[in-house]
Amino acid sequence: MPIPDNCIRGIPKSTCLEDRSTANLTLFEFRHNPDRADRWNELSINWMDDEHTIDFTLQQKNDEKELLFMVGVAILPLFDLDKIRKRHTNFFHYERQSKPNNGYHGNLLLNDDTSKTRKTLIRAGLANRSEIHRREDIINQCKNNPRWSVVVRRLIKRCRNFIFSSRKRTNGP
Repeated sequence: MPIPDNCIRGIPKSTCLEDRSTANLTLFEFRHNPDRADRWNELSINWMDDEHTIDFTLQQKNDEKELLFMVGVAILPLFDLDKIRKRHTNFFHYERQSKPNNGYHGNLLLNDDTSKTRKTLIRAGLANRSEIHRREDIINQCKNNPRWSVVVRRLIKRCRNFIFSSRKRTNGP
């Protein structure tokens, strides 16, 4: 399956945000996976394949049946991931890694040999390019429009506009 235009990172707690619309570095804390032999550290994401991805992400639960992402979601455009990947070649990458219970799943990857300074730069780049959507804002939008898919389509359209404006900024003077 091809990589879509956006990925989603669930926001588990409010300490992952600086304010209502700004992610901080704690949202992008890469974890070592002992099952990986390739020396890449992982950060779980969901690829935004369709209009159901946001709802799926917000409904994910842990083993105790508690919601994982109580605060909301951060949406990252693939365009910006590619810019970070090109700037930090051999240190940052991404992958699709579907799981039996999550066909949207993938990982952002950070090489284990990455210096502390470069790790901070990459994580800051991810935080700065994230578009934050808080759970309560999405719920309030859904109250005004009981059809969840319509609300999500609007968010996807906003993300496409976000990508377009990012491209305009980087191609300008």
